[in-house]
Amino acid sequence: MADGFQSGAFQHTVRSPVLFAGVGVHTGAYTRVAIRPAGPETGIAFVRTDVTDRDNLVPVSPQSVCKTQLGTVITNAAGVTVATIEHLMAALVMLGVDNAVVEVDGPEMPIMDGSAADFVKLLERAGKRTQGAARRFIEILETVEVIDGDKRATLKPAMRFEVAFEIQFPTAVIGRQSVDLPMDEMTFRRELADCRTFGFLHEVEALRAMGLARGGSITIFPTREQIEINYRTALAGRVIDEPYLDIRIPSAIDDSLAPPGHHVMSLIGKYYPYRLADGQSWDVIGASVAERIVTTLERYLPNLGSLVVARQFLTPLDLERVFGLTEGDIFHGRHDLDQIFGLRPHPQSAQYATPIPGLYLCGSGAHPGGAVSGAPGRNAATRVIKDAKRR
Repeated sequence: MADGFQSGAFQHTVRSPVLFAGVGVHTGAYTRVAIRPAGPETGIAFVRTDVTDRDNLVPVSPQSVCKTQLGTVITNAAGVTVATIEHLMAALVMLGVDNAVVEVDGPEMPIMDGSAADFVKLLERAGKRTQGAARRFIEILETVEVIDGDKRATLKPAMRFEVAFEIQFPTAVIGRQSVDLPMDEMTFRRELADCRTFGFLHEVEALRAMGLARGGSITIFPTREQIEINYRTALAGRVIDEPYLDIRIPSAIDDSLAPPGHHVMSLIGKYYPYRLADGQSWDVIGASVAERIVTTLERYLPNLGSLVVARQFLTPLDLERVFGLTEGDIFHGRHDLDQIFGLRPHPQSAQYATPIPGLYLCGSGAHPGGAVSGAPGRNAATRVIKDAKRR
């Protein structure tokens, strides 16, 4: 058995801090998180670093849970809350981290990819440190059962930790699914860590009316076979038929972006070639490709085209002209093996320094890339300070 859940007689904490950031699925708030080592018997405790006028320490316990509607929310006596902690908690428990302080500068944990997988990777990188205190367990001596409508949860005595889940939805995409597993760290990594939160389109308006799902997004993802076809089609300079569509509706969070009763939809279609075959031009075919994207989207959002009041489309060529993105590449360079992670955007200009003395890169072309994390700028500043000390 791996040295994780139920393994080892002593408590553990993380060896080094874990830093990450992201958007909360329900609040839409962008939050930064730091998971730091903690002493024996601390347990898992959240600290709301953005709260300074009252007690901002929220320890995790059964008594601290105040809400479980589409996520787990915990609170303290001062009314300070932290929402959507369940994926991180699953990763901490199953990787055998008993003690940690989780600093978060907002009301909700980032949803990451919708599963525990990202948290598992981050904790794995940080490592664990054994502590002197003995690990404590809860033993189930009698059957405990909770029934709420058509939902049922049961705890039964057993010689080891086992899980048996079953879900059933009327849609054929989900249908009826079940799993029955003896659970340890390796089984969790292999079978459950990457299981993602899902929802249904018809639920979105009701969720947002309740103030939930404000940080959610819509992704229309082709099959793996179609992705291979798309790659070869784009490589040949031809327009793909089944794009990957990444969709945001920012006016669902900020209603000042659109008039009353209207919304703004931002859509990125991936991946289209910059250089077209057969002498075609994006200036000529751009409008027709945009129309094809709307047609694709209408398979999932019927009659969407009839609701569109106005639209703007930007082809790869437009992205280059308007924003200076070479060949319309929003990633500021291809994600080839010699141009990713610490080698971004190019091996000769990696690690934020360039061949030109005094010129440093601090934008989304440098590691770790785009979004609004500020990490490339911080890392570049660290490199500048380091180089200055050498002079």
